[in-house]
This record gives sequence, C-alpha cells and structure tokens, in this order.
Amino acid sequence: MERSEHSPEDWLRLIRNHWGGVENRNHWRRDACWREDHTRSRNRNIVGALALLRNALLAIVADHLDTYGSMPAFSEACELNPSLPLRLIRRSL
Repeated sequence: MERSEHSPEDWLRLIRNHWGGVENRNHWRRDACWREDHTRSRNRNIVGALALLRNALLAIVADHLDTYGSMPAFSEACELNPSLPLRLIRRSL
C-alpha cells in the first residue's frame, strides 16, 4: 500500500480551505446578496430553477466583479442601472 503524501492534518486543512472558498465564492453571494435563503417557495422545481439562474448569473457576474470591486457594489450598480444586467447577459451569449 502506497503512503499518502499528506498527513491527516494536511488533508483537514486542504478540505477546510476548499469548502471555505466555496462558501465565500458561491454560497455567500447567493445568500447575502440575492437572499436565496429567503425563498418562500417549497416547490422543488421553482427552487431548483431559481438556483440554476443564480448560478448562471454568478458565472456572468464573475467576469465583471473587478470593475465593481465587490458583489454588493455590483448589485447596487444594477439597481441604479437596470439595463446593466441585460447588457451583460447579451454579451455572454
């Protein structure tokens, strides 16, 4: 049996860092900025469709976050200029 290059402590750190990144890059944006946890529907199809839309939008937004500096700043820019999200979606097609 081949010996692992990582100790159990190394694996624990790697796993925590991975899931911490997922939380910061994905879940926090969906929850804090788009209030995903406040979805009132219990219909699986609706909740699933909204989750897919949020994921697609995060992929589009990711390319433009450097311009706005943060997700809250980007959301504010979209509120002030409602045509901005549509332009970004059109560019990504």
